[in-house]
Amino acid sequence: MARLCSVAVVGALGLVLLGFLGLRAGPIPAQAGRGYGPGGQAYGYATVRPGAHLFYWLYYAGGGASPAGRPLVVWLEGGPGAAASSYGNFGKLGPLDPAGRPRNASWVDDVNLMFVDSPVATGYSYVDSAAALARTNRQTSLDLVELMRQVLDRLPDLRTVPLYIFGESYGGKVAAEFGLCLYREIANGRLAANLKGVVMGDSWLSGVDHVESWSPYLFHLGLLDSRGKSQLAAAAARARAAAEAGEWRYATSLWSSTWTMMSNLTEGVNIYNFMVPAKADGKKGGKPAVPCGSAELMNGEVRRALGLPSTVLHQNDNSQVFVAQYDEFMKPATEAMEGLLGQTDLDVLVYAGQCDVFTNMAGTMAWLDRLSWPLAEAFRAAPRSPLIVGGEVAGALRRVGRLTALWVHRAGHMVATDYPAAAAAILKLATNSSTPTSGCTGRVSGPRHNSQRACLPSWGPWRIPHTVVP
Repeated sequence: MARLCSVAVVGALGLVLLGFLGLRAGPIPAQAGRGYGPGGQAYGYATVRPGAHLFYWLYYAGGGASPAGRPLVVWLEGGPGAAASSYGNFGKLGPLDPAGRPRNASWVDDVNLMFVDSPVATGYSYVDSAAALARTNRQTSLDLVELMRQVLDRLPDLRTVPLYIFGESYGGKVAAEFGLCLYREIANGRLAANLKGVVMGDSWLSGVDHVESWSPYLFHLGLLDSRGKSQLAAAAARARAAAEAGEWRYATSLWSSTWTMMSNLTEGVNIYNFMVPAKADGKKGGKPAVPCGSAELMNGEVRRALGLPSTVLHQNDNSQVFVAQYDEFMKPATEAMEGLLGQTDLDVLVYAGQCDVFTNMAGTMAWLDRLSWPLAEAFRAAPRSPLIVGGEVAGALRRVGRLTALWVHRAGHMVATDYPAAAAAILKLATNSSTPTSGCTGRVSGPRHNSQRACLPSWGPWRIPHTVVP
């Protein structure tokens, strides 16, 4: 089973910054204040283990000052080491964009949205010493369970609202095990919460399957010739061999070299969205830029508005977190997925963008179709149906029991950035309705849906069953 690791990064007054790893002695008291930007907010730290402190930032739905009965979405970023407080919040979903302007459509309009800088040492989270870094997916998940315990103790109105865990990229891998751990804690009566579902977007849940998908995927896109296809496939085979031998550190090293080979063979394809043109600057193998709050913003006016001490150093990407989890990176979390599907009553939704290379849907379906759970055979045999958003075909879905797989058109690795309307539809499918309509009834069924959804004309290909989201 996959394991995650974290390292916290914050400088303490009188302590020395060691490279990218900042250490701070002792917990920071719970913060009070109006927050940064519009609407009601709650934020602060939870000491999840001795010397390990996770930061959370909650926006109340609709800009109010209470949950108002709306669902609570916990958002986890990838990396590992990417900060939800900047990437997820300013880059994708929060009320303000990276320039500090109001976002046209924010998830906060519909749900209570909590960003968690996880693992510790990510974003505003920190550790007192390197010994407190989490080094397994299990430890990261248990840290998040403890965070939820403390947050729900501080904000008891959140205990009864429907709770959904959303994880993107490596955060999706974390979400699978976190969701299972949290479910068990609730079922055993050790924590009060209303957990309903887990959503994994463009998730790095089985690294070997994704690395193996790159060669045929890029070849059929016309981004590789047959020689390049063979070279990349051979590199992926070496990564699989290392993983099957349990040589996880070596497997991660081979993942890295395969990424570099892919970039060179494709003239610098953007691995997060192949539709974004490669820059003609001769640089290959680098990480494409992703929108987020700048370091100046996060360590300046945001930190001051939140009342965080100047000894806290926010990092959008902390390489030390990745280094701490190097041995874990290629380990799959498929056992946790099987636990979610076979041992819980939670809804599970898995999606990926059509233009994503890194965690494309072909790689996702490779591990998804291999899972062992009660409805596995029915899921593999089930047909897809179109997803209609705003009168357009936004993707396709396959749904059996509590599992939904969703192919998102015209989007890359960050669906919320590339196709906000489709991301909003995913949010509604995950949180508003347990049974989306199959068949053209003119609306999406479910307890919180109204009937103001129009189907496409009853001619041509639209006569096949589909799901309609406004």
